[in-house]
Amino acid sequence: MAEITSPSGVLASSVEDRPEWRAKRRSIEEAIVDSFHSSTPLIEVVGSHVLNSGGKRLRPMLLILSAAAAGYEGTEDEHLACVIEWIHAATLLHDDVLDDAELRRGRPTARAIWGNRISVFIGDYAYFQSVMALTRLPHALAECLLDACHTLVLGELLQWSQAATARTSEAEYLHVLECKTGALIAATCKAGGILAHAPDDECAALCGFGLHLGIAFQLTDDALDYLSPPAFGKVAGKDFQQGLLTLPLLHLLRTCPAHDRDWVTQCLTAGSYGQEVFASVQALLIRYGSLDYTLSVARDFVESAKRHLTHVRPSCHKETLFAIADFAVMRGH
Repeated sequence: MAEITSPSGVLASSVEDRPEWRAKRRSIEEAIVDSFHSSTPLIEVVGSHVLNSGGKRLRPMLLILSAAAAGYEGTEDEHLACVIEWIHAATLLHDDVLDDAELRRGRPTARAIWGNRISVFIGDYAYFQSVMALTRLPHALAECLLDACHTLVLGELLQWSQAATARTSEAEYLHVLECKTGALIAATCKAGGILAHAPDDECAALCGFGLHLGIAFQLTDDALDYLSPPAFGKVAGKDFQQGLLTLPLLHLLRTCPAHDRDWVTQCLTAGSYGQEVFASVQALLIRYGSLDYTLSVARDFVESAKRHLTHVRPSCHKETLFAIADFAVMRGH
């Protein structure tokens, strides 16, 4: 099987050869870029930098595919896709500040160029833009996406409250992922169903698909944080450096001998280490199968996501959602 390198590649292999889909994607991309046009030059410059940083446009794609899978044939999905991308852009800007990130997808982050203060302000602007747009949408759509925004902030707070706490359980960590990553993707897919006036069971199926897909994506990211070579445009080991207990470490801490567990916990608490220490942690993760375990759990969530779509009518759009789910654990970034 050919390697899948992005959701765009998945889409191109199935529905994007149809003229109406090429036109829709162009329209959405133009609308996303236009949405950051402003009389305040800095908003436009920083917004353009974030939007052109090589992102996968996963959420807009999931929105338009979910809506189409539920039978939608209008154009309101294009505006809604912009709103969702504003929310996502805000989270990226804020995350990079929290993570002290210098690179995202191989390019300097906004905070690396303009500093933390500007990144936070532009992130706030993106959030407020999305909230203003949501107030003009039908109540069900606005409620769906606002609930997701509320939940993802709670998820971030939960994760930071668990930092460097070896007592965190796998179930507690998966709940964090439901909140901080799964909620927005779940709401994105459900919004497609709501837009199509799909029955409740179909909207619930799309929501469940998105929730488990989001968890699978984040679990894969957790593993890649210990595997990513420089070619992937991200610095390996950021989670460990920040003392964040992700699933690879949780598995390691419950399977390795006590002396290794004590050493890893000490390193996490210290928060400062050299490359040799990180290489030793990587070796332990490989030795005890923690990275393989994490990717296996991610694959289980992919299969669960696909099972949720049983209630959605057969179509090329549904098949593309299946392919994007498979992509979640086949990607390199």
